[in-house]
Amino acid sequence: LTASAVAPVGAYLTSVSVEGFRGVGQPSTVTVTPGPGLTVVTGRNGSGKSSFAEAIEVTLTGANRRWQGRSAAWLEGWRNLHHPSTSLAVGLVIEGEATPTAMAKRSWDASATKVEDCTAVLQRHGEPATGMEDLGWAVPLATYRPFLSYNELGEVLTQEPKLLFDALSAILGLESLTDGINRVKKVVSAHAAATKSVRDNAKGLAAELGDLTDQRAVESVRLLTSRTWDLDRLEHLATRAKDPDPDHVVLRSLARLSAPSPEAASAAAAEVRVAAARLAELGPDPDAELARLLSGALRWHAEHHGDACPVCGVGILDDDWADQACATLHQHDTASVARRAARDACAEAEKRVRDVLTPPAMEIPHSELVDTTSLLEAWEQLRAEPVDAQQLAERADEWVPVVAELTAQVIQEAEASLDRREEQWRPFAGRLMTWVQDARDVASKAELMKEAKAAQVWLVNQETVIREARLAPLSTQAAQIWEKLRQESNVTLEGLKLVGANTRRKVDIDVRVDGTDTSALAVMSQGELNALSLSVFLPRAMVPDSPFRFLVIDDPVQAMDPSKVDGLARVLSEVATQRQVLVFTHDDRLPEAVRRLGLDATIVEVSRGEGSVVTVRTVLNPVQRNWLDADALLKDSHVSDEVARRVVPGILRVAVEAACQQIVRRRRLGAAGRSHAEVEDTLRSQTRLYSLLALALFDDETRTGDVLGTMNNKFGREAADLVGILNKGAHGLTTMTRESLQDTARATRRFLQKWQVWDA
Repeated sequence: LTASAVAPVGAYLTSVSVEGFRGVGQPSTVTVTPGPGLTVVTGRNGSGKSSFAEAIEVTLTGANRRWQGRSAAWLEGWRNLHHPSTSLAVGLVIEGEATPTAMAKRSWDASATKVEDCTAVLQRHGEPATGMEDLGWAVPLATYRPFLSYNELGEVLTQEPKLLFDALSAILGLESLTDGINRVKKVVSAHAAATKSVRDNAKGLAAELGDLTDQRAVESVRLLTSRTWDLDRLEHLATRAKDPDPDHVVLRSLARLSAPSPEAASAAAAEVRVAAARLAELGPDPDAELARLLSGALRWHAEHHGDACPVCGVGILDDDWADQACATLHQHDTASVARRAARDACAEAEKRVRDVLTPPAMEIPHSELVDTTSLLEAWEQLRAEPVDAQQLAERADEWVPVVAELTAQVIQEAEASLDRREEQWRPFAGRLMTWVQDARDVASKAELMKEAKAAQVWLVNQETVIREARLAPLSTQAAQIWEKLRQESNVTLEGLKLVGANTRRKVDIDVRVDGTDTSALAVMSQGELNALSLSVFLPRAMVPDSPFRFLVIDDPVQAMDPSKVDGLARVLSEVATQRQVLVFTHDDRLPEAVRRLGLDATIVEVSRGEGSVVTVRTVLNPVQRNWLDADALLKDSHVSDEVARRVVPGILRVAVEAACQQIVRRRRLGAAGRSHAEVEDTLRSQTRLYSLLALALFDDETRTGDVLGTMNNKFGREAADLVGILNKGAHGLTTMTRESLQDTARATRRFLQKWQVWDA
């Protein structure tokens, strides 16, 4: 069933009809009276009784807990082999509705291979069919599960501890509180996981960054592995920081180198050659002393015009001489100016060459990442002092192109190395920034998480207090039920407690043996464990909030000793004052205990014939059942006289023996207070009819000789004769006709009625 917003309805069962399912072939129905009360459905193993129990569960839930964990063959065997169609129907009486009767149905077509491949409907009387979700039982079926098979009975205490914890916890009404705890826990756990993730990622990132020589990586590793994180510095390294590594500085310097231009050097060298050629063409510089002397002589001439030469005394410093001297001096000055201009032009050309050949402002650094040896050697050639301008020009022509090419190579290698370093760092920078953001997020919630953890502790403590208070009535009820079930067991149940949390949650079942604390699983027999499981199951299923006014219990008697069967009968009878209880069993001890203890119950017998034909009938006790079996054989025309002679006396004798057993159990278990084990051992040891009658009549199995006389005096001659007839007939020592067998059957019934065991 799927979850529904429909409020769950309270309901009793009225019937369960089965067709073509498990051990039932043709349609068969078990009818029960709606309302509180106990119904015991009995039948031998293989009779089909458990098919009815499973049918109720499958109809209402769509599955069967008993099948879980079974083999594929088991799961595939849900269809009956003798009947082609399969359908189930559970009659309901719903509380508080104007038309209370309804029928929950499931049917399968011929092609269906799985139980879930069915059509499910809820048919209210006189209304259109709807889905079963209209019952509102999706959640209650898990919380207040009203079904208990024998397999589940054995698993209540042995299943995974948390499953029983969850089953009991679900009925305490703590869902909102538990949900709040889980929500806070989820937030705290998420933050813890995020914190752990940030720490783990810091370690992983630091380990990977350790392979880089980049100084940013080195510093990041130091910061990531410190006890406290400097997130601002890490963010700066990830987004804005330049690499301060010495190698990075050297590479950056090399990448910024500039080389002389070969074109400029060639042009400057050409100018040097032109200037040098002009200077050579002008020849050596004029005699400067001669120019100075002529200048002085002209000044003398200006003052001593016409005088003889003061130096040689021969020549006359006249105007002709003066004109000639001025011409000579003018010629000298013109040559000097040309020489000076040529020298200046040559100097300028040399300067331009030297400017081209000037090395970088900084010294070219040495680096292991880039080979600068050839470049430095080339620069040395350029920087060597030339002999003359011509050599300077030649050096410029020869080495500037070499230096330019080598510089370009160094720049290219430096830039490539820088790019590689950045390419290596860039992904880490992005990851580091992402990590910083995650770390900031975790750090920003740290104080809030402290409060959340404190809230979680407080909520868990409150849940424990409220849970214990709400569980106390169920624990007390379980202990009371166990007290009735345990009978002669020396194990006491002090109560139940829900302990632990998360994967360690479990139900602490406080049991003691002779006052000493111990483990239930360690000391209790399977029968005791089954009884204890019932003690845990019943309070949970009977919670007032449960919409299920019925309980369906399959085979609870197995492994129980006789004393606990009596306790079980009393407990079920008491539960039946509040709930409709359907118990399915193949063990006659439960219906016998119900009859012997005088408990109000309906006993239904299920039998299975050929072709999976299942018959359902209501019986009162083994005495009536066996007598009716004998009577049916006598009335069946298909049963031959020979078969009747061999079978009927034996069945009638079993009816009388059952009457004797009822009387002995009633006497010894009631007034005498004997133990169940002792009584059952005594009954099993009586293999003769006379000794069993003596035990029933006199409470002394040795008084077999007094049986017939007492039978005659107390019940009449017919009863005394009947003992002999049944004793011989059961051993095949009779030649009675069918009519005489019928007379014997009637005599048996009259005797049992006189003995007051017919309706017991």
